[in-house]
Amino acid sequence: MRGLPAFITGRAHRGRDRSGGSRRRGALFAALLVIAALIPAGRPPAMAQDVAGITVQASPVVFSWVSVPNQTETFMNSNPTFTYTYKCYSPAGTAFAEGTVTLKGREETRLEFPTGDAGTDYCMFWVEKDEDAHVPGFTFQSSTPYKGVLTTDPTRKVYLSTYYNVIPGDFTVSKVVTGEPPSEWLKTYKQYRFTYTCTTDAGAVQKGLVWVQNGKSVKTSVVASDCVIKEADVDSDFLNADVTTTYSVNGGASTSEPPTVRATRGDGGNPTVTVNNHYAELRGDFAVVKTVTGADAGDREFVFTYTCTDPDETSGSMRVRADGQPVNAGFSLPKDTTCTIVEQREGTEIEGYTLSKLGQATVTITAGATARAEIENTYTPAPAPEPSPEPTPSATTQAPNPEPSPTATTEAPNPEPNPEPTATATTEAPSPEPNPSATTQAPNPEPIPSATTQAPAPAPSPSADGNATAPSSAPAPAGSASAGAPSAGSGSAKDRPALARTGTSPVVPALLGSGTVLVGLALLRAHSRRRN
Repeated sequence: MRGLPAFITGRAHRGRDRSGGSRRRGALFAALLVIAALIPAGRPPAMAQDVAGITVQASPVVFSWVSVPNQTETFMNSNPTFTYTYKCYSPAGTAFAEGTVTLKGREETRLEFPTGDAGTDYCMFWVEKDEDAHVPGFTFQSSTPYKGVLTTDPTRKVYLSTYYNVIPGDFTVSKVVTGEPPSEWLKTYKQYRFTYTCTTDAGAVQKGLVWVQNGKSVKTSVVASDCVIKEADVDSDFLNADVTTTYSVNGGASTSEPPTVRATRGDGGNPTVTVNNHYAELRGDFAVVKTVTGADAGDREFVFTYTCTDPDETSGSMRVRADGQPVNAGFSLPKDTTCTIVEQREGTEIEGYTLSKLGQATVTITAGATARAEIENTYTPAPAPEPSPEPTPSATTQAPNPEPSPTATTEAPNPEPNPEPTATATTEAPSPEPNPSATTQAPNPEPIPSATTQAPAPAPSPSADGNATAPSSAPAPAGSASAGAPSAGSGSAKDRPALARTGTSPVVPALLGSGTVLVGLALLRAHSRRRN
């Protein structure tokens, strides 16, 4: 008994009062009697965490015979509310609790029953009326009664399933392309993108995309709702085209605003939204403005040629008056096309004026506007013609020739004649007639054969004594021997120097004859040898 309190063992410590220990034991016994009286007979007291109950959670299930995008998400976004009726029983079948519980979406809650027995008592849950589980856009199918056993563990749940069918709705998008699309891709291959935003009667929103080619139609199924269909993007700027998008419902009037249609089935259901893209190529034109300064152009027309960089490589010509008024080319071109305008020479000549440079300009086409090519010609007066210059008299006057000379070249005399002139076959004998040349050539000691014929000099005029005198207008060069004709002037014969001997030398014929004889003998001898 060691270790137990003294008031239980009954032993007292030495030096203590035995009567005090008895009083304490009596007080403890009385307290135990009071506690025993307060405990109900047959069931121990339960702590708060041991209260029997049941945790329930709503668990809706949505299904559909058709494919509807995001149908469960749409259902949950409808904020559904479910009201369940329940009744609790003991194992003997005696009901001890009943009531209703309302849950939203997948909400959960715990029902506690202090008088219930955990592990044995149970509760039944079901939907009493369809209105208690109504969700717009969906049809409530059933709610099987669920049994849940009471437990003291709050994490154990009973899932209350409710089943729904989707009420589907349909709409159709049809695509049409008209006008002048900038490319074949837009008409044949492009998948045009559309967005739809559908709102159910419960306020749930459905969103999605539809892709449609030109000339095609696509049907889309959603939860029955009101839908707005809109083309997502329109190719305009980078294609150099202006696009007008219009909508019509079931072939009705066209509008530029995206329509709202009711997506349903049956009579009047499945509305068709036709979206038309009308392409108008962004185009412009150009004009030429012609002006002239410095001269009066009158009504003359100036000719220009133009060459453009559009896909068709447009080119041509046009005529423009110089009145400062724009003259349009008369056709349109795609936006951003460049055209070069070049002035031609034709029609630019104005009498009395000169034009140094023809005009030229380059313009860029702007959508919906006219590009101006302003070309100006500046004329200057032409200079007056200068008179022909008068002939300048020559410093040396040629003596008149009675007969034309074959050449005007006169040979210069040799400044150092050979004292012993060599005889030539062309030396003429002196003649009492005057030399026809105005200047008498001195005999050349080594004459050079020349085809030049000396021009004849004018006839000499008679002297006072009746004798002819050679003209002296052309003096003989200094230091040269003149071979002129002998003068018939005064003086005795002994005073006049003897004339040089002229004519062919007798030695020359002799040499020529001897050479001829020798050549003949040589030929005769050679002929005789060939015969032998």
